[in-house]
Amino acid sequence: MVGVTWLHLSDWHQNGMQFDRRVVRDALKEDIENRSALSEKLSTVDFVVFSGDLSYRGKSEEFQKAREQLLDPLLEACGQSQNPDRFFIVPGNHDSDRDSFNQWQKEFWDSCFLNSYDCLTECLEQVESRERILEPFQAFTSFVQDYNGQDLPNYGSVRILNIRDKKIALFGINSALACGRHINEESKEIDDRGFVFVGEPQIYDRLSSISDADIKIAVLHHTFDWLNGNDLDRVRRRLMEKFDFILQGHQHKQDVSIINGLIGSSTIIPAGASYNHPTLKDPQPTYAYNFVHFDFDSRNFTVFLRRWSETRKKWVEDVNSYEHGIFESRDSVRQLSPRPGSLPLPIMITTSADNLLQGSGYPSIKEAVEAANPGDTITIRAGAFKENIQIDKSLTIKGAGASNTFIDGSQAGSVFKIGENEADIDVTLSGIAIKEGSGSLVLVNDNDANKYICGGGILNYGRLTVTDCTIFNNTAFNGGGIFSKGTVNINNGTTITQNIANNGGGIFNNCGSRNTAKVNLNEGSSIENNRANQNGAGIYSGGYRVGRNTLNINNGCNISGNIAGNSGGGIWIISEGTLNMNGGVISNNKGWTGGGIFSYGSYANLRGGSIHNNIAMNGAGIVNGGGWMTVDGSLIYGNIANKNDYGYGGGILNSGILTLTSGSIEHNTAFTGGGGIYTTNSPVGKVLGRRQLVHDNYSRKQDDILPEIETDSMNING
Repeated sequence: MVGVTWLHLSDWHQNGMQFDRRVVRDALKEDIENRSALSEKLSTVDFVVFSGDLSYRGKSEEFQKAREQLLDPLLEACGQSQNPDRFFIVPGNHDSDRDSFNQWQKEFWDSCFLNSYDCLTECLEQVESRERILEPFQAFTSFVQDYNGQDLPNYGSVRILNIRDKKIALFGINSALACGRHINEESKEIDDRGFVFVGEPQIYDRLSSISDADIKIAVLHHTFDWLNGNDLDRVRRRLMEKFDFILQGHQHKQDVSIINGLIGSSTIIPAGASYNHPTLKDPQPTYAYNFVHFDFDSRNFTVFLRRWSETRKKWVEDVNSYEHGIFESRDSVRQLSPRPGSLPLPIMITTSADNLLQGSGYPSIKEAVEAANPGDTITIRAGAFKENIQIDKSLTIKGAGASNTFIDGSQAGSVFKIGENEADIDVTLSGIAIKEGSGSLVLVNDNDANKYICGGGILNYGRLTVTDCTIFNNTAFNGGGIFSKGTVNINNGTTITQNIANNGGGIFNNCGSRNTAKVNLNEGSSIENNRANQNGAGIYSGGYRVGRNTLNINNGCNISGNIAGNSGGGIWIISEGTLNMNGGVISNNKGWTGGGIFSYGSYANLRGGSIHNNIAMNGAGIVNGGGWMTVDGSLIYGNIANKNDYGYGGGILNSGILTLTSGSIEHNTAFTGGGGIYTTNSPVGKVLGRRQLVHDNYSRKQDDILPEIETDSMNING
């Protein structure tokens, strides 16, 4: 059998040689050298692909260090030290030198962001303007050309390898052309998602040079969900029509997707980060890479997925992605072009007790939902589907991955409405991206006759489970991403991001006299970079009936980067609700009060995880407003209470009953008073328990330190 094997890595972020980077690199080299122990298929590595972010700031000296510290050692480990032409490299967003940005480029990209796609294609067609667009990649281009002789590494790069009488085409795409240009108006920070451009000419102009290859491999840094909407369908269609494999980086996790769709068949293989320096936001980043072996005779392939074990200080099987860390295909790569008139329908009922429904195809998700029986599974192939779907029966809906299957609500209502007419149902959504929803009219409070637009992405009344999904760019008055009057389980691989609402930018968990509401954030889920004009940018939990809303934050989940105009940057919970924080991270959120958590008249049990680096004027980490809160294992640190040189309660602002059992409150800052804890609302507000948990905090008003643990209106530790 004739086969070929390659090594795929991404995201090294070279900016020095920290000790832990060297430890990871040395173990990586050893793991590659011992690859034959995994499988005899890996005895020879024919070439290496690096899918972007070799450097950190796009500087020449960083690329040279990366050569010494990563590229040369990897080639040596693969037995290819004399063949640098077997190392294929594409740029990522960190490989752009942002110090070279100029006014012409700013005006050009601003026009592209305003939906002028013709401007992009026109400039890419002209040599002079294309060179001006590519100026930030000069250091990257010079380095790669000098290192491996790669043709045009910054734009539509093609390399043909002849291996065992087979022609292999590598096609490098620069997906970082516009990166670092778009600034979020509210956060004033770089916000690339949805503003990444490839430009169809970059792909189209060089396709003829690979037409006779036995296998075609496209390489780009960004996953499809980062692309601008004007570019997305064009680029994805071109790649799926012409390429057998699409290798990507940037997402720092591995999830192989075999896509058999109307426009073509491809396999998408991302590589995790090779190294990412630990930060407070991500103290234990995930590192991963993979080998791929492709057999030309059977057209099957095997992906060997590896990940870094921080505990064992070695590379191991990535069992978190696939059993035994191995993904195997069966005849999944294109062999024959689809025949006109015989194209399969894009949506199919793949599991059903009804033999007549099993395997039946449908042109739309709505039609498949209507035809399915309760308990059936509907599978959606890769593609973009503009639909608004109502589900009133128990179903499982599976896409081809959140980077490949997009459900677009076209700003015509909620993308999914679940259980509106029948709440006693179980619905699972997996492997899809949900975007551009605008919500539906909902009676939020039982004592209020007014209805509000809610649930931009999803409006839920039933029992909903969301796995491996991305919910982004949705809007509503309440619940930009999700509005729920039922139960929601947010599972591994799900990210709710860049949604906007007045309350509950990411999620609005709403209880009433006729319903309880519960949200479970589970390991591997993330609520990040959402906005609320008022309260609860990440999550808002509350409603008309007291004591009927619950929010469970479990180990391994993340609530970060959310911004509230008023209170509760990360979380807002009211109505005698219950917050159980059993682990996870709440970090880098912002609000007027309660940067991390704003809990009003509710029960909060902080049993684990960390609340850190949040910002607010008062109660930067947490506000306990007249409720009952226990700190029993959580770490509260690095939060800052300051707005215009004023702020109380760096760690916690307390006006209820706060009990300290275990954990720590340290290294928080308040400009005015209460660096650790500031308590008000005598005689209700009080602090009980172990004062020694509060230490090494800071405020400008040092004379406010009081020794008593149960003193009203007191400051603890600054």
